[in-house]
Amino acid sequence: MRFIFAVLAGILGAGVGLAAGWAAGEILARVLNVSCFEGACGYFVALIALLGGAIGLVAGILLVLLHKRGTAVSGEQIPVSSEPGGEKDERRGLRTTGQLFAAIAVIAGVVIGGVWGYVWISDDSLGGHNQAAPRLHYEIRFPAGTVLPEKKAAVDAQLYTEKNQAWGNLYDDWRRQDEGRQVVAGFFELYFRAHSRVLSIKLPGGPKYVFVLRLPRSPGHMPEYTPWYQVDTVDEGSGETRPAVASDDVQIRYRVVYAGNE
Repeated sequence: MRFIFAVLAGILGAGVGLAAGWAAGEILARVLNVSCFEGACGYFVALIALLGGAIGLVAGILLVLLHKRGTAVSGEQIPVSSEPGGEKDERRGLRTTGQLFAAIAVIAGVVIGGVWGYVWISDDSLGGHNQAAPRLHYEIRFPAGTVLPEKKAAVDAQLYTEKNQAWGNLYDDWRRQDEGRQVVAGFFELYFRAHSRVLSIKLPGGPKYVFVLRLPRSPGHMPEYTPWYQVDTVDEGSGETRPAVASDDVQIRYRVVYAGNE
């Protein structure tokens, strides 16, 4: 229990030391007329604040570890040792030093873990450092008799999330036949985690078909395509969308692919 109190006292002491060090740094910077050229005065204040935090950390831990060692702790009386004074004091000093470094290590671990957790939670990017963004590969199947344009540039495919809007790429072999129906195939690069992803596609002269993708915020690699899903809404060009009906008969399937897992 004493060790836990020491850790808490160290955290409190570090906070108080940082605040006191910051205030002292501000005063010293003015008294010593520290130049603010290229932020020098700011670095000076930060250094004094860190020094104060370190002193407060150690002082807070030692205040608890050295407080009334001979008194009862949590109702238990600490027995008096029969060892000679010098040897007893040396062992107490070693024990206190070990507990001091252990408490500092625990506090450092909590701080590092907290910073790492915050960075992980706040980081909305997909993939990883020095790694290509994963790709959303999709295929859209149109009703029989649909005429596709000669050039893929005429196909308008877009992906909407709460983070960004992207225009899709079509493969070189972007169209094919599937059971007598025309299929358009392409991909988007997924740069961000997102709670919602909506894909739309529009052929020249036709309506805009809108699909709500069934993907988690941070999708993993998908070795296979999803089943075919029906279009969700249709925009006839009036600016208002309507729910899709069976006669629309436009379907999508997709998969997420991470680099190196093709």
